[in-house]
Amino acid sequence: IIADYAAYEFEDTYDIVISSLSIHHLTHTAKQQLFATIYKLLPSGGSFINADQAQAHNASADAYYRKRWLEQIRASGLSQEAINASIERRRVDINAKLHDQISWMEQAGFEEVDCMYKNLDFAVFYAKKLSS
Repeated sequence: IIADYAAYEFEDTYDIVISSLSIHHLTHTAKQQLFATIYKLLPSGGSFINADQAQAHNASADAYYRKRWLEQIRASGLSQEAINASIERRRVDINAKLHDQISWMEQAGFEEVDCMYKNLDFAVFYAKKLSS
């Protein structure tokens, strides 16, 4: 798909939908709408996997995550120019709290939702549609 997937008119269903480092660019309302759309695109037994960013539960943890992220990318060997570009890109991110994202997926209809992996403010969510 070469289009705005948040507004795209899907015609097919899919057994699995996978997203990575994309949905955090949407507003919280648009995230909720997208989760509902994804739920409708899946048959019974279909899965949704989202590897994305998640806001910390509180400001202190969020500051810690940012500090550790900066330490890690500085130690990675990236040029200062690349690091600065990453910092600038993250200024416009619209991260949502982990529990909010799980709640929004459940509100969309997913019966099995969890965070399967988390490192700082990066998380992998899994959601399964059990019934039609």
